[in-house]
Amino acid sequence: MLVGLVTDDVTASPRIQIANVLDPRSAPEGGIAVICGGSEQIVGRPGWRYEFRSPVLSAGGYTAKPQALLFLDADTVAFSVHLDDTESRVYKLRLSDGALLGEFTFGTSTYQHIATFARRSNGDVWASDYDTNKLLRLDLEASFSSGAAVILDIYDTTALAPYVGSIEFVTVSGAEYLLLALFSTTETGIATYVIPASLLGTSIFTIGQEFKRFDIGRRIQGIAMRSGKMMVTRNALYGTSGAVNGYIQEIDIVGAITSLPTNSRIDASVNPTYLTGQWFGPSSYVEDVAIHPITNCIFVPTEGAYAVADEPGFLALWSSDLSYEGVRNDYVLEHDGEGQLKVSINGRLFGSYNLPLSVTAGALVVGGPPAGGAGFSGSFTTAVIANVLVQNQPLSIADRNTLFSGGYELRELKAYGLTLANPGAEAGNTSGWTVELGGMTVRQATPGPFNGAYYFTGGSFVQSVSRQRLSLLAQGLQVAELDSGLMWAKVRWKQSAYSDQDPGGMGLRMLNASAGTISTNYSPFAWTLGGGGAPGPWYWQPRSFPVLVPPGTRSIDALYNASGRTSGTANDFYVDDIEVTVYSK
Repeated sequence: MLVGLVTDDVTASPRIQIANVLDPRSAPEGGIAVICGGSEQIVGRPGWRYEFRSPVLSAGGYTAKPQALLFLDADTVAFSVHLDDTESRVYKLRLSDGALLGEFTFGTSTYQHIATFARRSNGDVWASDYDTNKLLRLDLEASFSSGAAVILDIYDTTALAPYVGSIEFVTVSGAEYLLLALFSTTETGIATYVIPASLLGTSIFTIGQEFKRFDIGRRIQGIAMRSGKMMVTRNALYGTSGAVNGYIQEIDIVGAITSLPTNSRIDASVNPTYLTGQWFGPSSYVEDVAIHPITNCIFVPTEGAYAVADEPGFLALWSSDLSYEGVRNDYVLEHDGEGQLKVSINGRLFGSYNLPLSVTAGALVVGGPPAGGAGFSGSFTTAVIANVLVQNQPLSIADRNTLFSGGYELRELKAYGLTLANPGAEAGNTSGWTVELGGMTVRQATPGPFNGAYYFTGGSFVQSVSRQRLSLLAQGLQVAELDSGLMWAKVRWKQSAYSDQDPGGMGLRMLNASAGTISTNYSPFAWTLGGGGAPGPWYWQPRSFPVLVPPGTRSIDALYNASGRTSGTANDFYVDDIEVTVYSK
């Protein structure tokens, strides 16, 4: 539960609400949905920022399906759609305000499914066409000026038909290569070719001219180089079973080109060291991928949420830095009281929906329900929520700007960030922490740390509790504040696990001047979503737990609580980046 107007009881039935719900395709982070009564509409996935909807949703009775993407500069992109394989159009769009700056068409007779764009080191822009299995060198400036595609050169790759899909360029040891990833819905014909870029001066590619080729799986939609690694967008992984889903993978293609023999397979089981990252995309139907030239964020068009063209809001462009901290989205829900809900995200229209208001609200909730237990299982969120406004009138542009700039958040709380010793295990040991039960160790891999080089784990103990004692007076808090009854403390941490087992949490113990215990409170045990076992992937979840500071408190114990081992020998409850903050009104 993120924010909403709900009934003031344990059911928390929503009149209108934004919530993090289960994803229909089982993405571990779930989906973001707007809910009215018993009806909901998915409007995104956590970790992805909504940029804009396609400038055209349909034309001539055909649906416009986003495909290729290319950065022209830090604030301008070339964004292509195909109209049900009858025509490809390219739009020049400004990211900062979504303005349409130009467009051109490839016509209706050929090149009807432009799939990806790529730019060579010499500045040449190439496009791949899924319709003809050819690569096209474009003059973008002339194309936008004339309104029709200006094609300077054609590289015939029909030898790879019918699977020609995604392209990118990479330089390895001074040699530039064309990367050409094939698209297939089966396990047949799924190679990614490494072709000397010098061959683009010829007209026809023949199999055998490639430098190497690799098998990295099926349904590849886009590839782009980011910080020396190849980012891959795809609708499925290896194997033909299971539902189509949207994935982002990071592959050490430079290392593979340098060290692996041709025809090598790269996945979580074979040559796994070359698969260096994996995330879920903004929808099940991710398309091309492009990297922002300054922020290094990845940008991904989508052509639907859970089916092709199933939702106009997902004929769109999304972005992410792929960090554990997530991204910011600003939501505006405007209901007309007669059944129609308009959803805007980041100042851009997402969609309008028939979602009647069927519940009488009794409470405004932020971050969790009005009644019930704490934790993930109690419907509390890990998201950061701010700038909430509820009003019975339209939201003006001025009010919107004031709201999302923090104008209604007075931020009157006084916050004391307490200093912990070795809060993220970066000493390479457990120094600063005292074991009360079992043991505490540090770890470095599977998963990699959230931050730095190490994190904490419960070792091989069924139960493990450790503490770090923090003197509040020594950290600058005053007796009068501590005894006011108006203070509370919050422990924050990042949590992960080897797999979906061994839940755990953190806690806070309040102590008086004689180190006597006043209160001890633990967060609910929780598993980490999506722990992948030996092959991965793994996810770090932000968690937090607040506790009132009773009068008489002089010290606080931060408590690591790995007391929920459910299987195996190792206690695989992992914690990194522990913080404790004390707040005063």
